[in-house]
Amino acid sequence: MGLSRVLFGQLDAIGDWGLLATDADLTVTGWNRWLAVRSGVPAEAAVGRRLYDLFPDLEARGLDRYYRQALGGQTAILS
Repeated sequence: MGLSRVLFGQLDAIGDWGLLATDADLTVTGWNRWLAVRSGVPAEAAVGRRLYDLFPDLEARGLDRYYRQALGGQTAILS
């Protein structure tokens, strides 16, 4: 995971927000408890899967551009 497990855990502990990490191929490498509760997808089922396999409608809704921006080094915030 590019984002260290320790940092990911610390961010998860201090905030009430969805937090996920992916590699360059958008394979999920981190999935926090907020996402597990709100999406109904436990971390064990999300980690190791491609983001678009978990949420195929991301592309149809035009949200894939935010992930491409983030992979290109730009900040992208979804709320």
